[in-house]
Amino acid sequence: MPWENFKEEEFACKHCGKNGISHELINKLQSLRTELGFPFIITSGYRCEEHPIEARKKTPGTHAEGLAADVYVRGSKALNIVSRAKDYGFTGVGVNQKGDARFIHLDISEEKQDRPRPHIWSYWWTTLFYFGTRLSLSFMFLLYTASAQTLLMSKGLKYWLIKQEKKYLHATLPNKTCI
Repeated sequence: MPWENFKEEEFACKHCGKNGISHELINKLQSLRTELGFPFIITSGYRCEEHPIEARKKTPGTHAEGLAADVYVRGSKALNIVSRAKDYGFTGVGVNQKGDARFIHLDISEEKQDRPRPHIWSYWWTTLFYFGTRLSLSFMFLLYTASAQTLLMSKGLKYWLIKQEKKYLHATLPNKTCI
């Protein structure tokens, strides 16, 4: 199936070369790209289950199902994609707009028990500093969902951070200054 701005090969697994990408996904990407009028550089499409990113997961994700792609984009173009994604049938939108590896994840997955849809999230890699001691924590922070609001409002996140700090710094988070 030909697309004006995409070749199916762009979506092949970068680990093994296999391609199980959904044509429905490419159709939606093409429609969104046509409306927005700027290039979409695909940095990740289909991923086999042995792909290093998928292999680290408990269960393979939307890329391994052929239902997701990551688009290299930044600034106002990223905002345009996020703003219009739902109108084109994208049910999952992940945002990474920090550092050099900026991208927007778009997927067309249906809701599952461990995968609410529609859903938007942000990838945050955070470094906390405490009196010159660096504590690095890497985690995915969910935005704009009931589950995220619950997480933010719950004491669970606070206690998790306190536990991590105690583990590495033998102190408690509420009495310290984080930058």
